[in-house]
Amino acid sequence: MSAADIKEARKRAEEMLLPMEGVAGESHREDPPRIIVYLEDEEYKDKIPNEMLGFKIEIVVIGKIKASTKLLQTGKRLVPTYRYSEPVSRTGVVRPM
Repeated sequence: MSAADIKEARKRAEEMLLPMEGVAGESHREDPPRIIVYLEDEEYKDKIPNEMLGFKIEIVVIGKIKASTKLLQTGKRLVPTYRYSEPVSRTGVVRPM
């Protein structure tokens, strides 16, 4: 199996697994070749297949990812420098400017 094969399997895993509840992200390793799926909680483990296109899937529980803001210290208070007008989507496109 080649590096192109694992990248194709990762792309397929991304399309299939990222929309699922509890999946925080995914990546891959080439030696030994495997797909890594990051979960928000242990309870979602049963929803993830054992392999994708012949490559083993490794599960890593990392917890929920939260967006943070830069804080300014004004006197003794910390104040966010920016506030989002609506909840931030973990899979949406964010325009930085």
